[in-house]
Amino acid sequence: MSLPAAADAVMPHDPPAGARSWAGGGERRQAILVAHGIGQQYPFQVLDSVSQGLRATLEGQGYSVSLAHLALGVGKPFDHAVRIEATAREGAGLSIDVHEYWWASHTAGKASFLDVVRWLRQTALSPLRRLTYNIPLVRALSSAGVEASGLTTPPRLSYGWQIVREFVRVAVVLMVSLAVATMATWLVVESASAAKTLTAVLAGAARNLVRVQSLADVRVVVLRLAYGLAYLGTMIAFVALVSSLVSQVRELRRLRKLRPDVSKVANTTLLVAPPVALSQRLRGTERRMLQPLATFSRACTAAEELPVLIRSRTTFFRYSVWIALGLFVIVSGLWISGRAPSVLYTFLDTLRGSDPNWWLKLGAPLALIAGASVVKQVFVNYVADVALYATADENSTFFDTRSKILDGATKRIRWLLRQPDYDDVVLAGHSLGSVIMYDALSRLIAESQAPNEIVRASQAALRDIAGRFGAAPETTRREMSLKMRELRLYVSAPTRQFAQVAECESALRQLATVCGCAQNADFDAHFKALRDFVAQERLDTWKSTTPTTPGELVRVSALITFGSPLDKILYFFRTRIQVYESIRAHIINQLFGFRRVALLKAPALEMVDVPPFNPVDSMYWVNVSAACDPVSAELRFYTCDDEVRRPYWLWGACHTWYWHDPQFYAVVWKALQKGHEANARRWSEAVAALPDVP
Repeated sequence: MSLPAAADAVMPHDPPAGARSWAGGGERRQAILVAHGIGQQYPFQVLDSVSQGLRATLEGQGYSVSLAHLALGVGKPFDHAVRIEATAREGAGLSIDVHEYWWASHTAGKASFLDVVRWLRQTALSPLRRLTYNIPLVRALSSAGVEASGLTTPPRLSYGWQIVREFVRVAVVLMVSLAVATMATWLVVESASAAKTLTAVLAGAARNLVRVQSLADVRVVVLRLAYGLAYLGTMIAFVALVSSLVSQVRELRRLRKLRPDVSKVANTTLLVAPPVALSQRLRGTERRMLQPLATFSRACTAAEELPVLIRSRTTFFRYSVWIALGLFVIVSGLWISGRAPSVLYTFLDTLRGSDPNWWLKLGAPLALIAGASVVKQVFVNYVADVALYATADENSTFFDTRSKILDGATKRIRWLLRQPDYDDVVLAGHSLGSVIMYDALSRLIAESQAPNEIVRASQAALRDIAGRFGAAPETTRREMSLKMRELRLYVSAPTRQFAQVAECESALRQLATVCGCAQNADFDAHFKALRDFVAQERLDTWKSTTPTTPGELVRVSALITFGSPLDKILYFFRTRIQVYESIRAHIINQLFGFRRVALLKAPALEMVDVPPFNPVDSMYWVNVSAACDPVSAELRFYTCDDEVRRPYWLWGACHTWYWHDPQFYAVVWKALQKGHEANARRWSEAVAALPDVP
């Protein structure tokens, strides 16, 4: 029997779980791995957002949904996961395991403020240094490059105008980046001297508060300070409460989006309703004027049907509002009446002195310190993540961090692909996380094309075993053919189902004994090769270094990128290849050319690949972006299956709105469905392509 290489190479995975699910006779099981973006991210935030978003979407589709927390244990690639179990009205079930890749720990504290400033200055010069190298990018965006690139998005400008815009972009990026870097450096440096100035001003004013002439003055000073500190503490509490109201409103809006069963009226009225007792104590006109508010209040406080979480959050918000109002009345009343602590008046008089610009002496250092603090936080917590990962130069000190992040992503994807419980795996990434998922997928694609001696030996053993049955009776050959098909599927994509492989081996041995073709010592050697293969794959797949096979990689059914800067990363940081480095270009195109438009691949020497480079490229890719999200964009340098634009309106801040957007999770659910259906078709085609034995 001879097996076609293509059929062996791309067989998705084991038939028991896959065939049962795809045929509609069993539960559909999928896994989704989501990587977060830049910034101060914390563990399990992604799990929470994605799980709740998918739950709300499935409930809106009419599914009965339940969530389960999976504690996977220490030493596994994922300590925790969330399983979404959903049952449709007609009885069909599905299970989605949500996993997160939390990579923020790899970048924390790895780059200082000055490191980021130096990186920003170098990046500002990239468009200028790469002007001629980026001409293919410009052409890909013009009408002249649409047909050659295979782009589906119509061009906005002609080739000439794209060139003009590129020159403008070079100048703007250079000036803005250098200005930001210079201003940030100046702020941080000047904040140190501003802190000294502010300390001196406050210390001089504070000395006038503690002048003591006699023992009796000590008691007066202590009381004045206590009164002043109490008043100041009340003001600080008021400011803290008011500043927290913004985040509380945001949380309540997100809760309302995640829980469509909670009415809009109940949520909004809980935010503004006064206590019912206030209305009950009022009489006459005052009571009639506040009657609508009292009605709202009674409706809200009596809303026992609201979920406990919603009630607790809205009640907390309501009391925060009323406490803040009470503190404001106290503070402003004492100040207006002149009964505020005299120590504060004395302190302000000392600060004011005879200088009409006293507020500038106090405000300028405060503004400098606050501005420097914000800039430093943005640079260290956000820009540093991009600097650490986007640096593709192997000689850079940042490259080690990039390697660790990418290694972690590929190991986790490999582990998911080798779990027999999943029919297929979906990858998703937000912001820089989308770049990480793309790079990890590219690495696994290149890895899957390398020769796998274990798989090759196992497939050869199967061919030799099948050859032993050439003279067997027709009925024996037919039964043996079914068992051989199962074994071949296991070998094409290892599944760690050792018991099933052993069962097939036992059945084949019995058949071979019946027809008298198991008397050769080579027969045992061939089965030993199969057992070695299965034993190798049954090792802890998290620690295993066995390369990914094409049969495993085909289980990646969909890629979801949202808020993705893939085009910008390609523009600024792609590996530069000289025109004469045609062999290097050939290799790099294979390593990093997944779904990249043809115009953007470096001119390479035509070479024969051993083994042939024939990567799997059958997954569904959807990119979600927003016009007001400066990080994201429609991907014009890559070939996506779908582009989705969200109508977010707040420029910059909307970069994180995807996590709490119900319509975005509808896109995710669509990608899960399309990826699963495509994987089912691939399975059917692969099974049909297998020839009979022999």
